[in-house]
Amino acid sequence: MNIPKKIHYFWAGNQIPKRFLRNIIDVKVENPTFEVHLWGPKNGLFFNSINSLEVDMDIKQLLKTGYRFHDYRDIEKAFFSLKNYMDKEKIWCLYSVYHRQLNGFYHNYASASDIARLVILFAQGGIYLDVDVQLANSVPKFSSDNTSHKIDQLLERKAIFGNIEISEGIAFGDITGSNWIQENFGNAIIAAPANSRRIIELLIKMENRLHILHVGVLKGWENWRKYPDLRVSETVWAMGPGLYSDWIDLEERAPSAAKRPRMENENTVIPPAHLRIEKEGEVMFSIVEAMAKWGNLPERKEAISFYTSESPFNLKSSYKGLLRKK
Repeated sequence: MNIPKKIHYFWAGNQIPKRFLRNIIDVKVENPTFEVHLWGPKNGLFFNSINSLEVDMDIKQLLKTGYRFHDYRDIEKAFFSLKNYMDKEKIWCLYSVYHRQLNGFYHNYASASDIARLVILFAQGGIYLDVDVQLANSVPKFSSDNTSHKIDQLLERKAIFGNIEISEGIAFGDITGSNWIQENFGNAIIAAPANSRRIIELLIKMENRLHILHVGVLKGWENWRKYPDLRVSETVWAMGPGLYSDWIDLEERAPSAAKRPRMENENTVIPPAHLRIEKEGEVMFSIVEAMAKWGNLPERKEAISFYTSESPFNLKSSYKGLLRKK
């Protein structure tokens, strides 16, 4: 294995649902020698939720070690680990968009996590998983009849992620549960070594697309945040599967349309074998249900002008203290 034994998750917003916590615990139990790093603006979101989860006592014993909680201070440090590899203005743009997407009426936690996952992987290396990612063939641990595997049996299990080898600085996991037979690609599962130049390439490409949104080629920052259809399509294009699909096109095939959002059903690029986590014939993950519920908005209670001022590109923003340059 040529990447750190670290598994990263990111969560923002309200307390994390128990079904997602079970996914995290499941991954940890199946990879007992790995550290699980839980990132978010407030680490209590993870810590309090884990404490309230009803699981077998042997599982709770395993949970006492191997977890690391990270809050906004650690995420800030991760951003500034980029300083020797990217232009300062580009780092500041990503950092400011990240904070803006965590705050305000038009917050977009999925968009914030799209930035955070790459920054975290660059700073620490390892495997990033969305919280809804499930392993395909794990043993049951949360059965109603309390037949969970005992701790000694779990610790003897070979880590599912133990043989992952990354040859090109980044690799992606199959979100369809089909061993890459189905043409559907996402960024829910990413592995990379620390300081990967591939991660830097993707962050630079992401910042360039955010700049395109800002200067108006695609209707601007405000429209991106306030209209549900644009929240989905332009986030997918600028920061999500569309970004990665176009990057793979540039790496492996002819360049695709760089200044046009991909529609949701266009993310049909399948990474070549050297950019996949799974080996040939291996199914490591179950299907990931990416429903894009974050595209929906609550009912607006104030005049639209109040919310459209929430631009991270405005240096007079009330959040400029968070967006300071270093």
